[in-house]
Amino acid sequence: MTRINLLPWREARRVNRQRQLIGMLVAAALFGAGIVFLVYTEIAHRIEYQQERNNYLRGEIARLKKAAEEMQELQKTKSRLVERLNVIQKLQSVRPGMVRMLDELVRLVPQDIYLTGFKTANNQVTLNGIARSDDIISKFMRDLK
Repeated sequence: MTRINLLPWREARRVNRQRQLIGMLVAAALFGAGIVFLVYTEIAHRIEYQQERNNYLRGEIARLKKAAEEMQELQKTKSRLVERLNVIQKLQSVRPGMVRMLDELVRLVPQDIYLTGFKTANNQVTLNGIARSDDIISKFMRDLK
C-alpha cells in the first residue's frame, strides 16, 4: 500500500532552512565580532608599544640634552682655564725679562737721580724721577741704550 503524506512538508523544510540560515548568520556575526576583537586588540597592543617607545625616546632625548648641556659647561670651563693658563704663561715668560731689566736699571741709575715712578705698558717703560742736572739725565739715557 502506498502512503500519502498530507502534512505540509514544504513548510517544515522552510522552517528548517530558516533555522539553518539564522544559525549561519549568528555564526558569521560571532566570527566577524571575533575578527573585529582580534584586530582591535592588535591595534591597541601596537599603540601601547609605540607609546612605550616614544616615552623611552623622550627620556633618552632628555638625558642626552642634559649631557650636552654639561658638555657645553665643561667646554666653557676648559676655555676659561686655557685662557688663564695662557695669561700665566705670558707672565712667566715676561718675568725673567722684568727682573733682568730692573736689575740693570738699579745698576745704571746714578746716585744723583731719584726715581719716583715706574710703569710698563705695551712693551714700553715709563720712568719718572728727579735729577740734580740735565747732564746727569742725558748720561743716564745714553747708558740705558
